[in-house]
Amino acid sequence: MSCEPITGCVIQSSTFGNKARLVDLNDVPLLQAGVTSITWKCFDASEVLIDSGTLVVVDVLSDTLLTTGWAEDSIGYNFVHAVGDDVCVVAGVHLFEYEVTITGGQKFTTPQFKPTVQARLTS
Repeated sequence: MSCEPITGCVIQSSTFGNKARLVDLNDVPLLQAGVTSITWKCFDASEVLIDSGTLVVVDVLSDTLLTTGWAEDSIGYNFVHAVGDDVCVVAGVHLFEYEVTITGGQKFTTPQFKPTVQARLTS
């Protein structure tokens, strides 16, 4: 697993998805039944907490690897957090952190998502 942040670009006050492939120590994709919780935090460029929450595992983790909208590799992803349009309302770099708790209580943090939020053009 790479420790480099996952980067991208999104438009201010828009909905977007953070996607990843969550795997165990043996590189086997995690299944819903093996995860007890997933929490998230979003920080602005000054590391000020913007928003946070707990995700519903069955809503964000798939037991099947998906490839739609995935260009990283041919294997696919099993995690997607649909970030609401009320989270990234200010232009600039943001940082998302996800903490996953697996059955048995062990926790790990995913690689960071670091989207650059571009100002919405007004007419």
